[in-house]
Order: sequence, then structure tokens, then C-alpha cells
Amino acid sequence: MDNLDVTIKKVKIVLKVGDKISILDKLKIKCNEKVKYNIIDPKIISVDNNYIVTALKKGRTYIEMFFIE
Repeated sequence: MDNLDVTIKKVKIVLKVGDKISILDKLKIKCNEKVKYNIIDPKIISVDNNYIVTALKKGRTYIEMFFIE
């Protein structure tokens, strides 16, 4: 078994209404592992398979992403 040398990045992103961003593009991270994310207010955010995030309602929303590199 190969030795594991991993770095876990925790990223907090602020979104405003109407924002649509690609998390992986924004962070310039190439990640083949699964990305764990915690949406603090799930009513405001939708996340699709490509990690495109869209803010749907008024107010600010925080999304926390955990990347394993």
C-alpha cells in the first residue's frame, strides 16, 4: 500500500444572490477525490455534479468546502 500524503483544505466562500461560480475553477484546484461540502443554509444554495454553485435567494450564504489533495 502506498503511503498517504494528503493536504486537506477548508475553504469558506461567501455568495450573494445570483452568484454562479464553479468552486473548483475559483480555487484553481484539480481534485479527483470526492469533495465534501457543508452548506450552512441549504435553502439558498444549489450544488450540481460539477460543483457549480448558485445563490438563489437574497442575503449572503457561506459554503464550506473540504478538499483532499
